[in-house]
Amino acid sequence: MRRFIILIIFPLLFCERTEEDIELTDLSGNEYRVSDFKGKIVLLDFWATWCPPCHMSIPEIISLHEKYSDRGLIVVGISLDRDYNTLKRYCEKKDIPYLILIGNQKITKRYDIKAIPTFFLLDRKGKVVYHQVGYLPEKFAEIDRKIGELIE
Repeated sequence: MRRFIILIIFPLLFCERTEEDIELTDLSGNEYRVSDFKGKIVLLDFWATWCPPCHMSIPEIISLHEKYSDRGLIVVGISLDRDYNTLKRYCEKKDIPYLILIGNQKITKRYDIKAIPTFFLLDRKGKVVYHQVGYLPEKFAEIDRKIGELIE
């Protein structure tokens, strides 16, 4: 019995565990992988056009994008909309300057999305350093501060 357990556990100790690299598409049909953002500071925003709090958060996100994009921040809006045309029209009307990707079940499962908007701030190693569920205007000052710390 002991030999059997060792045979099972030993290979597991030396196997490199890698997460599946999820592919998402932007509004122009370009594909992006989660790994494309490694080495960068990333603000992820899970949202949808039918979500009123998401509408309220977009000006704050645009402000963060404008303040930090030339200093290394990548803002990625991951839309949970199912209607591509509605999403595209909304983004054009709001003149959203940051990258919008079309979400899928794999990405929502990976980040355990239960409500929107949901924000994740990732450091250059891809580690989540801040997580916020829901739109709370006063929390954007904290996100701003954390982005500044990561960029310095």
